Amino acid sequence: VTDGVTMAPNNDLLRRIFNGRIMHFVEEYIRAACEPFIGQANSIANRNSLNTAITARLNSILDTLIRRFEFSIVDDGTAEQYTYIEINYVIVPMNEIREIRNSIRVKNA
Repeated sequence: VTDGVTMAPNNDLLRRIFNGRIMHFVEEYIRAACEPFIGQANSIANRNSLNTAITARLNSILDTLIRRFEFSIVDDGTAEQYTYIEINYVIVPMNEIREIRNSIRVKNA
């Protein structure tokens, strides 16, 4: 098996096509978990539900595509409802020992 060619620098984990595909897959999972919460009230109950939804989605690919994950929801305490949701996350793909850090902002289309 050889690595495909990407435009990423040699020391970047995203230089491997497999890792790029996993990142795209993880982003789609996070986006799908967040979309039902766009427009809802910014409350502790909704934040806990959002946290649970993201955790459940990522747990479903744990030990198959990713080795480990962490995420944090960036909360704007002044907003009364979610117009967008920003998530910072870290994953370790199955074929790596180094972590990939990224963030995603989900907005209503």
